[in-house]
Amino acid sequence: MDVLALLGSAAAGAVIGFLAKVTVEVLGRRHQIRTRWDAQLLTLSIEFSATARQLLNNAEAGVPIEQQHDRLRTLSEQLRLIGNTEVQKTSRSVVHHAYSVHRKARSVPRDARDRYLATLDRFYIACRKQLRVRNPEDVDRNEPADAAS
Repeated sequence: MDVLALLGSAAAGAVIGFLAKVTVEVLGRRHQIRTRWDAQLLTLSIEFSATARQLLNNAEAGVPIEQQHDRLRTLSEQLRLIGNTEVQKTSRSVVHHAYSVHRKARSVPRDARDRYLATLDRFYIACRKQLRVRNPEDVDRNEPADAAS
């Protein structure tokens, strides 16, 4: 009986150890994958945001914006691969509003500009939520030029 109890205890310990190891490995892999996707999302969202800002600035300055508009569409498609539904929808909405800015280049009406920037803010918030940033809605809504003064 003592041998059976000892063997049973050893087998139970081995099973518990194996399950613990597998669990740790699975969780580790999930974390690695999530971290890898988060890094890609951060990189793409930064590039998307910078391109969106550049498009607006160039449109207001009367500089051709076709390249930025094309780049914005390309980045939006890339975001569809790694972004959640909210990120995908808001990026497409930014592209949609960029078309309005594009059509009215040189004299971007205030309402078109405001809609474009509001949509860009929603994109920021969506990305911050997916990246699990604390207080994702806490986005400074002042324009960079306004903040400098």
